[in-house]
Amino acid sequence: MAKTPFARVMFDFLWGFVAFAVVMVVSFLYLDIRPFLLATCLAYFAAGLYRATPSKGPFRTALFVALGGVLPAVILKGFGIAFSDQPFFVFFLLACALSIALGALLRSLISLKKMKYAVAFGCLWTLVVFAVVFKAIPDWMDSRAYVTVNKDVTPFRIQTLAGKNLASEDWKGHVVVLLLWASWCTPCHAEIPEIQIVQNKYRANPNVLVFALDSATGGDTSAIALQGVQPLL
Repeated sequence: MAKTPFARVMFDFLWGFVAFAVVMVVSFLYLDIRPFLLATCLAYFAAGLYRATPSKGPFRTALFVALGGVLPAVILKGFGIAFSDQPFFVFFLLACALSIALGALLRSLISLKKMKYAVAFGCLWTLVVFAVVFKAIPDWMDSRAYVTVNKDVTPFRIQTLAGKNLASEDWKGHVVVLLLWASWCTPCHAEIPEIQIVQNKYRANPNVLVFALDSATGGDTSAIALQGVQPLL
């Protein structure tokens, strides 16, 4: 029995959601922007390619696939769970929509038996994706990592692993390096050796203070935090 238009729309929406789920799994497994972006492009491209049936209107189908893949991201951002960085969120949405549309376009070229154009288009898309994922975006992220911010800091307090309370007001006139990290954060572990170099360079300088602040999330305890920041002690 042929599927009703509503059933087709729901199936398209489901495939978009599956693509989003694949991307989220990859993000939790690797905690690196490059696998995340690569999974985004490939998963949404595959969803658009698979669901864009030429006889049913490939780009109309691609629209519903995009809704299924984008709506969960919008909801997570709305609740403050993920995608807190606005420029990156916008790029993610564009990557999703563009990948789905290009998947639908490739499906149309194949259905029209324009294989020469389909192969050329597929190769070009692959080169562009790898250039953006492994070169353009990492370079852009690196450039955003060095930003001068001239703002007043709201006073706050922290507690050391030894139980000592420290107040930010006491650090006036000092250079303070704050390392915000978690034991489950792979990039954080990669950052610790760099912070250690800075700490060793200024260890004898009482005007330079280095603090590692654990997020206390994801099952982190004082013992786990102590083990993670051991190189800085």
